[in-house]
Amino acid sequence: MKCSECGSNSSEFDERLGYTICSDCGLVLNCDMFEETVRATHNSEFTHSIDNNRTLGSFVGNFNEQNILTRKHMLSKLQRRVVSDKQYHSKTDAQAHRLCVMFMSPYKSGDAIDVDHVIYLYQRLMQHQIFRGHSIDDRAAGLAYFMLMDNGNVSLKDFVKTSGIEMRRVSRIAKKVAKFYRKSHIFAERDIHNMVTGFLDWFESNYQSVKDRRDYFNFVEFIQNKYNERDLRFADSQLATTLWMVGKLTNTPIRQIDVKQHFSVSEVTLRNHTDIICEMLGIERKNIHLYGLNDIMQNAIVI
Repeated sequence: MKCSECGSNSSEFDERLGYTICSDCGLVLNCDMFEETVRATHNSEFTHSIDNNRTLGSFVGNFNEQNILTRKHMLSKLQRRVVSDKQYHSKTDAQAHRLCVMFMSPYKSGDAIDVDHVIYLYQRLMQHQIFRGHSIDDRAAGLAYFMLMDNGNVSLKDFVKTSGIEMRRVSRIAKKVAKFYRKSHIFAERDIHNMVTGFLDWFESNYQSVKDRRDYFNFVEFIQNKYNERDLRFADSQLATTLWMVGKLTNTPIRQIDVKQHFSVSEVTLRNHTDIICEMLGIERKNIHLYGLNDIMQNAIVI
């Protein structure tokens, strides 16, 4: 069976969902989740249909052993899988949207989840082929984890436990989504405080002591927040530029060649980032030494 989306001839049957899915892009090629008629047999423990292929609907636990919450959850999942909505681009997209919302639901109430935003982000990622080659479950889990992390820290271990998706796959997709939306800092494992400390220790051991280390930590945090407000990543090169600027603002002889050597960045990169930061702050690069550190941090500069 040839996939109409990517042209692949490779497909596989997902017993859990009852779908025949393209192995390359995850498009649902055939949906045969239920039989029209089912003849059930009963015993003391379970109710089985005559269908033994373990697709959705072929096995239902003893009704008496299911509490109300369990039954509502099963019906909710069933509705997500079966109901079709014309606003979606395809059945595959509809399923991915609903899975994404389902993965987010343990951490957010239904009213707090912006479904339209989920759809918008997912469709953009599909249009730019960010999800190409990944299954529907992986796409939904990766996007859900990214959105949760974008609004606050969520334990990856807990998310994997509630979603049932392998940790490596969730992390891989979420980081691809973050990179596309220029929010890689969400998953950054860097310790900025230690990086600043390391640079100052190195500088003092090779050159001279700095007056007050708090100036460096406070200004780095200030600039980092400016980047976060604009959904921009605060990478090592931006950190290096910020430390050089603190030196200029506090009359400490930190040269561009010093931060270049410590952070392995080029002088051209440092100059470019200096222009960007100065534009953020509303100051002129050539007159940076004329401004006071506290004036800038207190937003006393008129833009």
